[in-house]
Amino acid sequence: MSPWLPAGPGRHGFMHMDVGKDMELLQDGDTQHVFVGGLGRSSKLQPRYMYCGEYRIARQAPLTLAEWKTLPLQVRTLHAETALIKDSTLTSNSVRDVLKEYDTGELRLNCVRLECIEFDTDFYQGMLDGRPVTPGLASPEGSRKRRRHQQDETNIADADASEN
Repeated sequence: MSPWLPAGPGRHGFMHMDVGKDMELLQDGDTQHVFVGGLGRSSKLQPRYMYCGEYRIARQAPLTLAEWKTLPLQVRTLHAETALIKDSTLTSNSVRDVLKEYDTGELRLNCVRLECIEFDTDFYQGMLDGRPVTPGLASPEGSRKRRRHQQDETNIADADASEN
């Protein structure tokens, strides 16, 4: 739903957060394992998900009107539909009216920054092996988490900037 989600494992990104309880789920400074999904290439369009790593949540200011307008119409409409369903405080009763409120800046879309802090190889391998996994617990042979280092941060920041 957000075109600014991490583009791959270890990459930073942004996630749009709809109104209401969604914003309560992710608190500033929390860490979460992040999976990015999309539709597969099969004829049945099965969802496919990619494990990107463990991320620190950093709340950001809501999108500006200029940022909102850079989103594809399909994404903006989906957020308007979601707001209409989830936000009981809205006075609008149609997707078109909610979309107009976003398009004029009356409503603004919340956003969080996703900062990759590590790629948990034990967690990832456990998913591939089909065995139960608990994020953050070291394997018997010791932890094989790949922590990000300052040099990694610089290289990722440079790579992220070059994509934009």
